Amino acid sequence: MTRTDMTCNNDARRIDRHQRSTPSDTQGDRRFLLLRPAKNAAILVALAVVLIPVFQPQAAAQDSVTVKSASGTGELKIAGQVIDYNGRGLTVQRTGSTQSKFFPISQVVRVVTNTQPLHRQADLAAAAGRYDEALEKYRVALNSEPRRWVKRLIMSQMIRCYTVLGKTDWAGNGFIALLQDDPDMLYFDEIPLNWLARQTDVETLEAARKWMKSGQPVGILLGASYLLTTQDRPIAKAQLQRLITHTDRRIALMARAQLWRTEIVTANVEKIDGWQRATDQFPVTLSGGPCYVIGLARKQQKQYEQAAVSMLRVPVVAPENQVLAASALLEAGIVLTKLNQPKRAAAMFDEINRNYPLQKRTAEEARSLLMPGQ
Repeated sequence: MTRTDMTCNNDARRIDRHQRSTPSDTQGDRRFLLLRPAKNAAILVALAVVLIPVFQPQAAAQDSVTVKSASGTGELKIAGQVIDYNGRGLTVQRTGSTQSKFFPISQVVRVVTNTQPLHRQADLAAAAGRYDEALEKYRVALNSEPRRWVKRLIMSQMIRCYTVLGKTDWAGNGFIALLQDDPDMLYFDEIPLNWLARQTDVETLEAARKWMKSGQPVGILLGASYLLTTQDRPIAKAQLQRLITHTDRRIALMARAQLWRTEIVTANVEKIDGWQRATDQFPVTLSGGPCYVIGLARKQQKQYEQAAVSMLRVPVVAPENQVLAASALLEAGIVLTKLNQPKRAAAMFDEINRNYPLQKRTAEEARSLLMPGQ
């Protein structure tokens, strides 16, 4: 097993999944229902079923939790077993105690736990850009992981892999299943929303129409984001209007920002400035898409410097959303060209080709914009 530092960013309700510590001893066998590679139509059920354990493990390795004190003036370190960790908070049972204690998410500072070697191998494969390999390893790790809260982490990592690989229908179905299991999920920033104006593939459009008919708010949000650029735009727009008053603030904010896409061509500077003020109040990890929309609107208004700033924020606040980050760098390069800054523009195009090779359509367009000799 590997000790994994899962540091919570409370503002964004997410986990920093990159800090690691040294390996620890291997634990005993833990058996759970097997998740076999599902056909696309069945993935929602398959991902939900895998969260149900056959039996609870007899023993668990010790976790380390750091929380803020109730007064907020200090920190408390707890050794024990994490029972659950979600968007509401963390439940931990101290070593030697039979009682568990709940800490709200605002108090959680750090969680260090054991992860399987295969989980760690999947992380390394994903970090190296081998997303197909990572997915296979995550699937196996998911099957053998007994802790429901760690299963949710693995599922979120699989969703990211599907998104990078352009398998949006799989990513969307997985996200819906994950939100059903934990409505206050830590990983909402993995939602595979569409922010681009480009044509969507047939598989994703079919999935989007199904999501729109699901009756689930997050499914409607996802579906509408892909249908805004189709003949179903009026229906998608009407559904988004309904979602802007949803009780889940994250859904409401994303629905609101999606509606901005319908005004990119017509919005004046005053309205765009209002969008920026609103985005400044969003959770940081949900601000990438809205920044992209604002950048497009400022480009439309020929506010090229401001457009570049908005676009360059996207890879900073949403570095793991490769689809969006690559597109934002492309747009940044285009507006820098208009500002007569060819070297800076070329740097944007070069970064796409170096760091986002799987975003083939964007990378090809970036190469076409590079001038000879650059």
